[in-house]
Amino acid sequence: MRTLAAYNREVMLNVPTGGRPELYQDLPTLEAGYDAWVDFVRKTVPKERLLEFDVRQGWTPLCKFLGKDEPPKEKPFPHINDGKVVDATVKALVLITWIWPILFALPLFIIWSCVASNRYRKQVADTSKKDS
Repeated sequence: MRTLAAYNREVMLNVPTGGRPELYQDLPTLEAGYDAWVDFVRKTVPKERLLEFDVRQGWTPLCKFLGKDEPPKEKPFPHINDGKVVDATVKALVLITWIWPILFALPLFIIWSCVASNRYRKQVADTSKKDS
């Protein structure tokens, strides 16, 4: 398990930040790390084994690279992560992130306020009995 953790640390922090993991939130550092990684892959992987693919290109380059026949024209290239779906998913997750604490905390707050109110009323009643 330690080997996997070390690998993840290397890939997720050291590679994109050029060995300076404290800069993992610095956008220019991450962009430079991404560009360096792409250059490394281009230099390392043989051209016949590397496909630089943009999903907007559709089936043709992908099928050609894999040596497969293209699907029939009736079967369009899937667009699962289009902008509208991603935006809706992010908004739903943000909403869930903010709602669940409220749903959890609100009943606790109501119970606490009822208990506190009841204690206050008892205290006021006891004080008024002593004064009478």
